[in-house]
Amino acid sequence: MSSPAAALHPELAALCAAALGEEPVALVPLAGGAYNTTYAVTLRTRQLVLRIAPAEESQYACERHLLRNGTAALAVLPELGVATPTVVLADFSGSRWPCDLVFEEVVPGEPAPTVLPRHERALWRGYYRQLGEVARSLHARTGPAFGRVDGPRFDRWSDAFLTSLAATVADLGSVGLPTDDLDAVLELGGEERELFDEVTVPRLVHGDLWNVNVMLDPDAPQPRITGVFDFDRACWADPEAEWSLYMASRRPGTERDAFWETYPPDPSPAAARRRCFYTASFAAQVRLEAHRRDLPEALEASRDEVRAVLEALRR
Repeated sequence: MSSPAAALHPELAALCAAALGEEPVALVPLAGGAYNTTYAVTLRTRQLVLRIAPAEESQYACERHLLRNGTAALAVLPELGVATPTVVLADFSGSRWPCDLVFEEVVPGEPAPTVLPRHERALWRGYYRQLGEVARSLHARTGPAFGRVDGPRFDRWSDAFLTSLAATVADLGSVGLPTDDLDAVLELGGEERELFDEVTVPRLVHGDLWNVNVMLDPDAPQPRITGVFDFDRACWADPEAEWSLYMASRRPGTERDAFWETYPPDPSPAAARRRCFYTASFAAQVRLEAHRRDLPEALEASRDEVRAVLEALRR
């Protein structure tokens, strides 16, 4: 008799059986991911996560083969003091499924956006202090060159950063979104390559380190990080170009300020100027995501943010 999973998702159940040698008892789509399609896979002996990339023809150039990059990043992680995914099987050949796929062991805990609201707001400060510690541990790992973990690699941070930003801007243009503001940021960045090249040590950056990619202990009396996942956007970079630093800075005067207690920012004027460029880069990524998810207010907010960056850079 076939399992309920086979009845609901026959092709995926067959994939699991062929890849893992065992038909799943349950296959449940997981919410929260905005890029890959993710399932909780319950087997008789264990539980896994199946992550399936979008079809290659639907991937933006700046997001090409993110699942491959994330898998490469897991192989070079330092000790973070919390759990990270363990790859059980990765297949990028297209022989088992038309798209890239990865089976991973489950990271313990429950998603931070689910658990945090159960705690008093004052306790959230402890969570953000822990997140700063995770970021600091991650950024302690140095690499051979700048750029995505799976390549391409660049000798200079200016080349890696500006190439990445240009790819995002090109993708925005390809879907008909205005890019005049970001073109201006790129032009300024090209004129200030020496500013970026003051960063000479490539450090491992998660690229999307924030609440949606963090697991918490659901039974702890206060927020306790148990794991971090989704390293698909990981790269060797200036550690100040980390998503968590950008997000922590967006609501000053709140519990997010505790992040800086364990991860103090570089106070130099040069670092502050580089952070302006990184803010524009993040706003470009948000604009692309807003287009994909049809969020017009987020599109306009991205324009406002880049406008403020340009004003700061031109002072």
